[in-house]
Amino acid sequence: MNSEDKTQLNFGNVIFYSILFMILGYTIDETFRWTNPLNGFASGVIHALIIMSSGWVITSLPWIILIFVIYKKSEWVKFRTAWSLAPSICIFIIFIGNLCLTFPTPNRRFEIFAKSQLPTNITNLEYEFSGGGIADYGDTYYFCTTPKEVNRIINEMNLTVEEYFDNKSSEFDYLVLPNCPAISSWKGAIKYSYSKGTWFYYLITNKSKTQVYIYMGSI
Repeated sequence: MNSEDKTQLNFGNVIFYSILFMILGYTIDETFRWTNPLNGFASGVIHALIIMSSGWVITSLPWIILIFVIYKKSEWVKFRTAWSLAPSICIFIIFIGNLCLTFPTPNRRFEIFAKSQLPTNITNLEYEFSGGGIADYGDTYYFCTTPKEVNRIINEMNLTVEEYFDNKSSEFDYLVLPNCPAISSWKGAIKYSYSKGTWFYYLITNKSKTQVYIYMGSI
């Protein structure tokens, strides 16, 4: 037997590493798209096992079988492992490359989902990102700005005022971020909203429109 055989992974190990590369790429992407990396990692693993494993059966498995059959019939050895893992490695590189190119900064993520831009005079910005893949998105922002900028965002996001909004209700407590004011503490708070398809958008501001909570989510 050619000594090079020992440098090539057997069929079982190729299957293992092929699945691992696909799951790992998706999981790393999700981990860094959540504000809480642990939650992102857990979500990534769960969804990768569902989504990427299914995709692997369609894309990588037939390819691996084909490569092993060709190599066996041709009695080749060299680069068999590399050729077998090529699809999974390519998908891994695509995920990591996309993450690097579209890393979720507050400005970039807000522009993508809100179709607007955060104020240039923004202060006290806090945010929390969650979701991705098949997980529901849920992005929360809190910041201070001027009434002019708040009105601009309202117009650009096509938000409309809700006439009967009770900011004393606990319904919106989930929006309150750590070290940020409670919505219930705002006298005369105003809520604006908009929904399209599976996406919904809330903007809650104090009466003077100098403090803002924005929530964007999908179901």
